[in-house]
Parts: sequence; C-alpha cells; structure tokens
Amino acid sequence: MSTNERQVRELIARYASGQIDIKTFWNVLSELAWEAEAPEESDAAKLVYEAMTLMAEHQNGHRTEESLREELRELVVSVNG
Repeated sequence: MSTNERQVRELIARYASGQIDIKTFWNVLSELAWEAEAPEESDAAKLVYEAMTLMAEHQNGHRTEESLREELRELVVSVNG
C-alpha cells in the first residue's frame, strides 16, 4: 500500500467515524486529489475519485451526511489495498 493510499484511507476512516468534520474532510480530500494519479493507475486515486463522487452527491442533496459516512466506510473496504 502506498503512502498516498494510506493517507486517503486514514482520512476516509477519520471522517466516517466522526473524528473530523465534513469541511476538514473535503479540504484534505481535495488536496489529495491533486496528488493522485489517474484512477486506473492506483488504488489511492480510485479512493479519492470515488469519495469525491459521493461528496458531490451529498452537496447536491442526493445523499444525507449519515449516508455519506456509511458509503465511505464501505468504500474503504471495497477498494483493494
């Protein structure tokens, strides 16, 4: 597992467990997105882009924050590391 992937997984886990707020999550996730490779090239990039898609759904009112947290928990498990 790469350092970047570990950072993304830890960030998602911290948000999903309520350790950080949504604004902090979004800010750090956005920074990590700049560092990520193309989605097909790394698990870290897949995690970032999937998490950003879920965030967009939340921001557009298609997902509650609790639903967002649940999907993110599942995301960390579903993307192989």
